[in-house]
Amino acid sequence: MKNITYKDYITEIKAQYEVEKKGIYASYLSKPSPALLNDFCKILKQKGLSQKDSMILETFYNLPNFDVDKFRPICNFFKGKTSAPNQDILDVMALLVNLEPRPLGDFLKSKHNPPKNHAIDKTGSSVVLSNKPMDLLPKKMISSSRNRLLILICLFLCLSIIVYWNFKRENSCLEWQNNRYIEVACNKEINGFAELNTKVPYNERLLLLRRIIPNDTITYFKNGKAVIWYCKMDEDHIELFNQPGHHPVTNKPLKAITEYIIERYLK
Repeated sequence: MKNITYKDYITEIKAQYEVEKKGIYASYLSKPSPALLNDFCKILKQKGLSQKDSMILETFYNLPNFDVDKFRPICNFFKGKTSAPNQDILDVMALLVNLEPRPLGDFLKSKHNPPKNHAIDKTGSSVVLSNKPMDLLPKKMISSSRNRLLILICLFLCLSIIVYWNFKRENSCLEWQNNRYIEVACNKEINGFAELNTKVPYNERLLLLRRIIPNDTITYFKNGKAVIWYCKMDEDHIELFNQPGHHPVTNKPLKAITEYIIERYLK
């Protein structure tokens, strides 16, 4: 039986990254930078994490002399600039690409423990142990065939749905209107001309972005951390948004609000 090590963990992290960088968080993962990965961690924490994942981030952020540049080795690994990252960042990378099982301890345990109805023969191969009498095997085989058929049907339906939604998304774009992105057809034309410059590729995360009108009821901080982001439009004006990212018109990066910015522009 193959001895599973942390190197297998690294291999599966990289394979999972190749999948996730094309997913709904592609804006953070396809061209990763320390700042983008730091923002991505904030998004994940806002969405809610398991106790184990919370411990992973807490341990990482509590490293001595922490700053955002601690994400640079992760960026280098994702970009293929290094193939042997330090072990102290492996679990953070697994969290960023949603690799299961994690952390490393759980990964090694899951790979070392075969299912209870399996044994290992002298050649190291996995052998299924049956606790059913021989005269029941025909019925079991019939039941197994039915189960396989049901599984195939379910897989076909799931695949059909995935293909449909992927086709729909490939033909859908997002366009900024008023204070949010809305879904529009990519080939929509006005007066015979396609307005491609106002559209961006479909991205579920962008559908959550909202421009916020300043008012007295806005909560700018929660537990000492900013929950509102801003973009400076000119010397006397800023626009507020509900999550990090980029300004939908100027493409400037959105920054976390500060007390100084509130005092300078909003009072």
